[in-house]
Amino acid sequence: GDGGGGGGGGGSCSDSAAGGAADDIIPFEWMRCRCPLRVDTVGTSIAPQTTDGSVIMQVTLQAPLLFWQERRQWMWHKKWCLPRILVSIKGGGSSSDELLAMVSSGTLNQSDSTLRDQGLSGECIRRLVPSSTGEEREAVFSSLLFRHTSFNCGNRAFRLFVTVLSPQAGSASLPLACMLSSPIHVDARKRTKAERPDSEENDVRLVHRQPQLQPSIPAPPVRSSSGADRAPAVGARLEVAAATCINEGTPVLGGLSLQAMLAAMGSAVLLVQADYTIIACITPDPFGFSSQRLIGSSLLSVIC
Repeated sequence: GDGGGGGGGGGSCSDSAAGGAADDIIPFEWMRCRCPLRVDTVGTSIAPQTTDGSVIMQVTLQAPLLFWQERRQWMWHKKWCLPRILVSIKGGGSSSDELLAMVSSGTLNQSDSTLRDQGLSGECIRRLVPSSTGEEREAVFSSLLFRHTSFNCGNRAFRLFVTVLSPQAGSASLPLACMLSSPIHVDARKRTKAERPDSEENDVRLVHRQPQLQPSIPAPPVRSSSGADRAPAVGARLEVAAATCINEGTPVLGGLSLQAMLAAMGSAVLLVQADYTIIACITPDPFGFSSQRLIGSSLLSVIC
């Protein structure tokens, strides 16, 4: 059963939890639990958990998830990478003993506590390494995505699980501690105002992501044959050309242009330089970001 509380994950939520004041938001919590997993993400067996309490674990989300005020629940979009997850532990034996942290997800069957609809995309197992102070061990997870949506799983909410594993040569790994998150409703993608015309402007399903994007180093000016410097306008010209290819000469299905169809499917079309600088956004609001925020930023800062 669930035990004591864990690390925070929601933060103040003032930026991402649209739809209500911070006092109205249910805290996003991590709770100790018995490990429900019987195999890790690479196929190694996990033994039933027999001990609990020898490892003190803290789990933190670098940024908050979205809070759906109308339904009083946390949510996220399947197309969006989860915020970075920091796992830190104390205990677990000698510092020379190898320990692993694993992040997983699934829905819980309330009748028998079995885990269903498992699956995250990305690197879900990492070695716990000593922190800068040497007092703890840490692992950081980034670029993880849900594989399933609540709609396709009986409208059930998902849980994130973080498990500390002790690998055993030739036998199943031993789970030393496990924590599960508050329920998370997983939607297919961010919706547009056109799709939900009756939605309020602060509807969390329409919200843009607010990342700390890293600007790329701007390209140097191009010197013309006359010797005068001119700002590169390649991005603008390419954007017009690509948009023309998408919108013109393309059969329209159901009254939608190809650009609108790509957006409806959650696809993103970007123009990227060789140094990964984004110079144009062909589809609107790619990856849930506004086009204005992405242009001039590095693609690596979006997907990492």
